[in-house]
Amino acid sequence: MIAFSLGQLRFGRQAGAGTGLQFDGVMDELRIWSTELDAATIQTWMSQAITSLHPAFGSLDGYWRLDEGEGATVQDVKAGKNFVFPAADFDA
Repeated sequence: MIAFSLGQLRFGRQAGAGTGLQFDGVMDELRIWSTELDAATIQTWMSQAITSLHPAFGSLDGYWRLDEGEGATVQDVKAGKNFVFPAADFDA
């Protein structure tokens, strides 16, 4: 479960920064874990899709591939927590 009670959860932008400090790049995936991953696990899995074979799969709280190709909704392939990004530009 993703619990965030301090306001809006933002990715690619510093909170309260106005328009000057936004991420200028491309995000390929977003993964949120409820546990700390060691460096070796991150290194092994950083360039592959997460599957049930991942050693911490049970601690994966959200997994957005960001490869929808069109539309503004991104699908959470693990927990069904979909997001809507009105200005999204997805590359499949």
